[in-house]
Amino acid sequence: MSPGANPGAGLGLSPLYCFTWSIMDTQKYNGWTNRATWLLNLHFENLDFTDDVESGVFDDMDADGIRCHLASWIQEYVMSYLEESVDLHDCFIQDLIYSTINDVDWHDIADHYVEDIQDAVKERDLVAA
Repeated sequence: MSPGANPGAGLGLSPLYCFTWSIMDTQKYNGWTNRATWLLNLHFENLDFTDDVESGVFDDMDADGIRCHLASWIQEYVMSYLEESVDLHDCFIQDLIYSTINDVDWHDIADHYVEDIQDAVKERDLVAA
C-alpha cells in the first residue's frame, strides 16, 4: 500500500477514521493494554495461584517465565470457561466473543500476578528453611 493511501477505502471508511483508529489502538484503557484486556480482567480478576506456588510450579522460573506461564494458563482457563458457559454454536455470539478475545493481551493480565507469585515463592522458601 502506498503512503497516503486509504487502507479503509474498501470498507467504506474515511481516511480520518482509519487514522483515528490507528492512534486509538496504541492507547491504554483504564491502565490496561485495551478495552478487551480490561474487560476480561474485570471478570476474572481474582485468580488464585496458591496451589501452584505450594507445589513448586514456579520454583525455577524467572519473572518472564512466570509471566508466560500465567498468560498461557489464564488464556486456557478463560477459553474453557467460555466453552462450558456460552452457546458457541450461535455464529453471531461466537464472532462477538472471538473478536474480543483476539484483542486480549494475556501477558498484561499475567503481569499483575508475577510479583505476588515471586513473593509467595520466597516466603514459602523462608518458612521451609
